[in-house]
Amino acid sequence: MAKTLGNVQDLTPVMDTLWSRIDAHILVAGVTSGRQAWIYARSRIPDLEVSGLFKDLHARPDERWTRFTLPDGEPDSVRKSLVELLSSRLPADSTAGDVMTVSPKCVDESQTVANTHDMMLRFNLMSLVVKRGDQFAGIVTRRDLDRAVQMDLWDSPIAPFVPSQPPFVTRETPVRIVRKLMVRHDVTKIPVIEEGRILGIVTAREVLRGLRELLPPPAEYLQQVEPVPVPDRNAMETLLKRVTPIKVLHVLRKVSATAEARKIAAYAVGGFVRDLLLERPNLDMDVVVIGDALPFAEAVSAELKAHLTVFDRFRTARLSFEDLKIDFTSARREHYAQVGALPQVELGGIANDLSRRDFSINAMALDLSAGSFLTLVDLFGGLRDLHEGRIRILHSFSFLEDPTRMFRAIRFACRFHFDLAEDTQRAFDLARQREALTTLSPKRVGAEITRCLHEESPGRVIDRLYAAKLMRVLHPDLADASVLPARFKLIPGIIRRFAPLHEPIDGEVVHWIGLLASLAPEQAEKLLIEMGMHANRRTAIVKSIRALSEVPLRLARLAAQDDVGLFTLLKPLPIEGLVALVAFVLDKAGARQIFDFLGRLRGVRVELCGDDLIALGIPAGAHMRTIFDALLEGRLRGSITSRKDETDHAQRIFSGLRLPLSGRNGRQPAP
Repeated sequence: MAKTLGNVQDLTPVMDTLWSRIDAHILVAGVTSGRQAWIYARSRIPDLEVSGLFKDLHARPDERWTRFTLPDGEPDSVRKSLVELLSSRLPADSTAGDVMTVSPKCVDESQTVANTHDMMLRFNLMSLVVKRGDQFAGIVTRRDLDRAVQMDLWDSPIAPFVPSQPPFVTRETPVRIVRKLMVRHDVTKIPVIEEGRILGIVTAREVLRGLRELLPPPAEYLQQVEPVPVPDRNAMETLLKRVTPIKVLHVLRKVSATAEARKIAAYAVGGFVRDLLLERPNLDMDVVVIGDALPFAEAVSAELKAHLTVFDRFRTARLSFEDLKIDFTSARREHYAQVGALPQVELGGIANDLSRRDFSINAMALDLSAGSFLTLVDLFGGLRDLHEGRIRILHSFSFLEDPTRMFRAIRFACRFHFDLAEDTQRAFDLARQREALTTLSPKRVGAEITRCLHEESPGRVIDRLYAAKLMRVLHPDLADASVLPARFKLIPGIIRRFAPLHEPIDGEVVHWIGLLASLAPEQAEKLLIEMGMHANRRTAIVKSIRALSEVPLRLARLAAQDDVGLFTLLKPLPIEGLVALVAFVLDKAGARQIFDFLGRLRGVRVELCGDDLIALGIPAGAHMRTIFDALLEGRLRGSITSRKDETDHAQRIFSGLRLPLSGRNGRQPAP
């Protein structure tokens, strides 16, 4: 601040000269004269809008400067007011608590070198936090243990190899201070401690991500560091309003407010973010919470007055709000002990949670914190992969750790018309050559194939699965797409031909009938049992597979007007079996017979019931089946058209059976 006794003219040239000579991130300068101060402000920080800092002071932004006046002629007083205002309004430093990974893997100092070394190998870690009881003792690294192993100290406790007085920080320590400590102590990890207890750990990766970008990258490097323009918060909100119903934004604001009130971080993650960027509506959302998800989900549910389903075993919850579904989970990290095994799960931070996901396009998040609402978090280049149309794994062992990702890679590639990235294709081929899929149970394989059947074009996905030689892991006889029925890809269109029935048709069942049609019914049933298929669906599939070989010939032998024969042949089959017959094996004449049955005969019923026959004096017994069969045949032939006809016919049939009449209560009449 400067003071002048003369008149104040246009200060812009002076301020431009000052700006060129001072390398400041933010420059606020001014001149006082009399009882007034003329203030000029400007910033080199890309995301900082200077005019917003001084909005209530009637600041006037122009091409370069934001200008305003203050009713104060004392430079020291003006300087103090401006410093206080900037301190309260400038974004706070990122802290260790903002970026740390919670619940780091720990080991007690009494553990042996052998056990600790094995733990590092099993969980693919380069260091472990060491505890003394429940207090922090230090960090032991793989390098330390490798030296101990070289000296054959397998049975030694690790305590002697843990450096004394290691650096640590608190939750409130600014990230820029953490960086300085890492440089000073030549370490890549620093624990976050509170009263001796371990809250989390900050790695060099989190520090680099947590440091704010003060200056934009030089133009010549922009394409290298940001090959795809990253939408800002305003752009994401505009996109959200355009792609999804307005209630989605309303719900996300409620989640954000709940996170702010509870002082925790929450993110919308995964498929919802991916589909939003692809401008595909998706009302199924995943929200990841840094901490315990259950109480947070309960608080959001109370705010929205929405139904909440809690899964205590997994500490997750699902909220239903109209047609919107939100799954709440705690941020976690995963370790795979061996190929194809289910992962071991621990709490973690958002970086851990995103890094455990299958593909880069599914590893993006929207920050729901109040100060960063709808900021895109893309740590693995998912946005670029979306723009370039490719499916890319996050690390080269991804398919070996979880071979089900091979099915998902093909499913997503078909859904979005993407290609597998070159390194992803190599990893895919390696996992197939190493027969990683053989480690999966039929239940897990069946579940992945079932998800493929729910895609928009399931036939195309199944073709790709056959081409990639993945189907044979389900059964050796499913080695080539030639075993599929010729019209397998036409199933969705054929199902639409049955729409006039206004009856739900399980497309998944129809597809499974086609997939397993080349197997013997007994083989198919055994496989479906191993897959854990529900009994009703399993029965429908096996019965329909058997019908594919039996029904066509019997249909062809039926006389033209044999309604009874047609009804008897087709009535036991589920609607999905009838669809499969039309789709896979019948010619036009056979298909006409199916639709004739559905249109005229399938709904034929006998009106009388067992109680009605007893009321007529006909005793209960096996003969009732004979009577009902005769009544149904009469209905089908057209000789019986009313309830009265059924009553008369039932009595005539019973009389012909020469059995004694019963009383109305079913007992024999007294002599």
